[in-house]
Amino acid sequence: MSELELLKLALIDWEKGYKVAWENRTHSGFCSYFLYAHGLNVYKCFKIKLPTLYKQRNLNSAFHYSEEGNTFQGNADRVTALRNAIKILEA
Repeated sequence: MSELELLKLALIDWEKGYKVAWENRTHSGFCSYFLYAHGLNVYKCFKIKLPTLYKQRNLNSAFHYSEEGNTFQGNADRVTALRNAIKILEA
C-alpha cells in the first residue's frame, strides 16, 4: 500500500475525533495507530516508512506532537498533519 493510500485510511479514523479514540485506535499517537490498525511498525523508522507525514510533526523530539490522540488538540494536530501530507502527495 502506498503512503498516500495509507494516509487516506488513517484520516478517516482520525477524523472520527478524540471522543472515540479508543474505538478507532487513535488514542495514543501515529506509531501505535499504524502498528495496531494497519500492521505497519513505524517505531524508530517513521521517517523512512512515512516520510511525508513525518515532516508534518510539530515537535522535534522523540515525541512528535505535544498531546496524545485522545485529547482535542492531539487529535486536531494529527488530522491537520494527515491532511497536509495528503495534499503534498496528491500534488
